[in-house]
Amino acid sequence: MKLIRLESTDSTNTQAFQYLDKFDPVAIIAKAQSSGRGRGENRWESPPGNIYLSVGKTLETRFLAGLSVRVAIHVLLKLNPLLKGEKLRIKWPNDLYLHDKKAGGILIESRITATVARVAAGIGLNLRNAPLESATIIGEMSIPDSKKIEQFIVEAILTALSDRDSAGLVKQLHALSWFQIGEKVQFIEHGEPVSGIVQGYDDSLAMIVRTGNGRRAIIASEVSRLQKSTP
Repeated sequence: MKLIRLESTDSTNTQAFQYLDKFDPVAIIAKAQSSGRGRGENRWESPPGNIYLSVGKTLETRFLAGLSVRVAIHVLLKLNPLLKGEKLRIKWPNDLYLHDKKAGGILIESRITATVARVAAGIGLNLRNAPLESATIIGEMSIPDSKKIEQFIVEAILTALSDRDSAGLVKQLHALSWFQIGEKVQFIEHGEPVSGIVQGYDDSLAMIVRTGNGRRAIIASEVSRLQKSTP
């Protein structure tokens, strides 16, 4: 794997796609981003002092399902043993939470040709700076230097890209999830908010929610917590 370090860049995901023409896989690490991206049209604020990196790799398209969740699982399995006190949790499908605040986010982008996808798996992690009031940092949780964390995250992403153990991943997701079984949540469907009760996750790492119209699997919608409930 080729590792490329940059002082600053527009987006590590953008650079990962560009370098995939020469290296596969490739890891891009930057000290800052000028055009960091989140899900949808969201912008990822990227001041110096945090971690911004992406891993680019070619995958078969059949392995794209649930990829952001797979990456989140493996990143937490690497980072949580380094943290003292409360551990990072996965706010399905792609955010990393600490103390009920956002500490990081994962963005998976793909460019598909036939049965092959060029994938950029990016992560932003608030190590020293929390640019938003709703965010927090992990730098006070007694972890080693940033280069060691970057190494762990790159290793975690590479493992996630090749992990095909559906049953094991579902078990890990239940253990690491910020959402709990029985919680009342809201998600968007066809542009409208829908509420339901969290039932768990299926083999594709989709969230299972029970609504007034029955149980359904949510694949990619933004989900928010409403209140605790019972199954």
